[in-house]
Amino acid sequence: MDQVSTEPHIIIIEDDAVALAVLEDGLAGTGVIVPFKSAESALSYIQHKGRVDVVVSDLVMPGMNGVEFVKALMSLKDDVGLIPIIVYTAHTDVNMERVVLNAGAVDIVSKKGRMDQLRRKISSMAQFRSIAFSSARNANMYDPLTRLLSHSSFFEVLSADGALDNWSKEHDSNALFLFDIKNFRSINSVYGVSRGDKILTMAADVMVKNFSPKEAVISRLYSDRFLVLVPANSVAQTAKRAASFIDELQKVCVDFLNLHDQSMPNIQVRCRYIFTR
Repeated sequence: MDQVSTEPHIIIIEDDAVALAVLEDGLAGTGVIVPFKSAESALSYIQHKGRVDVVVSDLVMPGMNGVEFVKALMSLKDDVGLIPIIVYTAHTDVNMERVVLNAGAVDIVSKKGRMDQLRRKISSMAQFRSIAFSSARNANMYDPLTRLLSHSSFFEVLSADGALDNWSKEHDSNALFLFDIKNFRSINSVYGVSRGDKILTMAADVMVKNFSPKEAVISRLYSDRFLVLVPANSVAQTAKRAASFIDELQKVCVDFLNLHDQSMPNIQVRCRYIFTR
């Protein structure tokens, strides 16, 4: 019997043959790369071939373009419609970013940037996708906006096949963090829901960066509240990690809002945590 690959399955879509080859080469080592020259053929593959962890799609293509592809994929039933999609394009102005994110993509990455940025994003998204794929093919596993575990799945993942018992055996002490963004409602009121949603997806990215999915279980509870369970050595280390995350996320929020407007609500990232042995 053939052994099932545990590597992430990554679809890349690019209509230009040279650009497709460059992208495929640049992503070597991130997982099983499946290249396509059209969105239509990639969509057909996803519908009929099973596992896909992340999709990287060009934006401007003949036939079905990147935005149309995102909408088509998001409309599919079950967890297929929750596959993280990164749009990889040279067209990354603010208006295009809004169109792409509103369509349902997780992120938009410039072709003019460094390849390692795209590799990091793929890696973090694939790790979360793998948790859901191996635990249960369940549309409720993911929060559809941030692609983190949903509030119910946080507990399901830990309880699946004795996972919580194994976690306790492997880690003598742990920290449970609850993060939220004070005055988040005012962000939606002042800037609109699309920008509020963008801040939540950026918060998820910062969370993945600070708490590796290899060691942590990360969930969006609801609205602007996030829950993280992670091994910890001491109360001091727990406090330091909380402070580091708060500083980085607060800076990300402020920089993002400053980029679009000169005035902004008073944003404060807050954290409560419990340290247990």
